[in-house]
Amino acid sequence: MLGVLVSVALLGASLLAAEPPPAEVEARIKAGQSALAARQYAAAKKEFKAVLAADPANATAHISLGIVALVDGDSVAGLQHFSAVPGDARALIGRLDCELRLNKIAEARGTAVKLNAMIAGDAAASGHVGTLLAKAGESAAAIPFLRRVQGAAAANLLGSAEENAGNMLAALEAFAVAARLEPGNEDYRVDYAAMLLTNGNIEGSVAAFRAAAQEFTKSSRVRLGLGSALYLAGQHEAAAAALLEAVRIDPGPRAFDLLGKAYESAGALQQQIHVEFEKYLAPRPDDAAAYAHYAAILQADGGNPQNVMQALTRALELDPDLFSAHLQMGILEQAAGNLTAALERYERAAQLEPENATLHYRLSSLYKKLGNEEKARSELEKFRRLKR
Repeated sequence: MLGVLVSVALLGASLLAAEPPPAEVEARIKAGQSALAARQYAAAKKEFKAVLAADPANATAHISLGIVALVDGDSVAGLQHFSAVPGDARALIGRLDCELRLNKIAEARGTAVKLNAMIAGDAAASGHVGTLLAKAGESAAAIPFLRRVQGAAAANLLGSAEENAGNMLAALEAFAVAARLEPGNEDYRVDYAAMLLTNGNIEGSVAAFRAAAQEFTKSSRVRLGLGSALYLAGQHEAAAAALLEAVRIDPGPRAFDLLGKAYESAGALQQQIHVEFEKYLAPRPDDAAAYAHYAAILQADGGNPQNVMQALTRALELDPDLFSAHLQMGILEQAAGNLTAALERYERAAQLEPENATLHYRLSSLYKKLGNEEKARSELEKFRRLKR
């Protein structure tokens, strides 16, 4: 019995000797916090692990180690540390971050519900949570947090979240706030003008893009938006003029795709568009859509069919599934009397865009020429259905 008592006494003495006094734990916490503030993460990790060795439930150490784990990209370890501090808003925010990174969406939504009530009066924390959720694609969950935050950046992010959630009018309101608060921010102005267009306010969108174009004189994006809005407003030549400005500022696939679509109704500007396409394609860029548009331009201008076919061949080399190139090749083959080759192109195009009404009309006409009345009727019915 005496031996057992002595062993217990010795064990107790050794435990007391191993446990740092409270003052030492506090010193390690301060050292860890200083290292964390200086971004000396390895040193911070060492200090906070020592704190946990003495006090396994220490909230500061767990939250700090969770932060270090996020910096290290170790979301699993971060989640473990943040989960060790239930009921703490900071820990819950860290936990939400880890859950989103680990794609634990159901758990993240549950954590967001807890945080919604917990940080209702904290705009800064709400902004952080809303940003985490919005960037993870959880727009509906992000909205109540972002609505509590002031400022242009938060308003613009709220607009994106509302848009992604399908709340178009609310998105327009938010984008309008961002553009009003920071009129010198090109992104905010473009988002607002584009949302006007999405909501069907074409005249308002044209006006907003025009105003932005006067301020952002070197912005291709603003002119692309203006060109799109003008086109929908029926001002086709003005739209082409804006798109020409865009490609001259920043020639690229998006700009030339829109410019190519505007060519047919560009009026007196068609020749300028033709010239810009030739300049753009001279170094043979990897832009399949641009080659398809160029082929259409050549064909409309009465160009050599061989040159048209070369442009389409290049387009399909770059993108074998480009609908417009298959359709145009089919038209060329049909015009040349190669009906079987034309049929192959039309059928491939129909696989790529089965809901294209014009294509089904062409198929119907071609089947009729080939003597296949049944398929001709079938394609004609598809055309009528889609037109309805």
